[in-house]
Amino acid sequence: MTFVEVVSKHKVKIEKLLRASAAAEAQSAEDLALAAKRAAIRKDKKEGAPAAYKEGSVGKPKSGRAVTRIQIEAALAGGSVSPRVRGKLARALKAALPAAAQAEVDARKLFVAPKA
Repeated sequence: MTFVEVVSKHKVKIEKLLRASAAAEAQSAEDLALAAKRAAIRKDKKEGAPAAYKEGSVGKPKSGRAVTRIQIEAALAGGSVSPRVRGKLARALKAALPAAAQAEVDARKLFVAPKA
């Protein structure tokens, strides 16, 4: 099912998606610690700093930025949205749906263009 179909089937309001996205993307204390660790590595500018990012020893923190009403409306209208926004919309939709309906949300299939 596409994003529009899931939203209309379960009657999810835009406001509920906005709240769910804000909660899902909020930064925690762990995210702030990761950001500080990444900043310290960049500040040191050691030769191993880029390698630390590549090998995965330093994770990425959440952005702290939720989706906007404009992005949700664009997705509902069938407009183009960036991959990062698609991921945030999928997380927000999963959080906004009841537990029984979450199984039918597949992030990869939500934004697939129909084949002509």
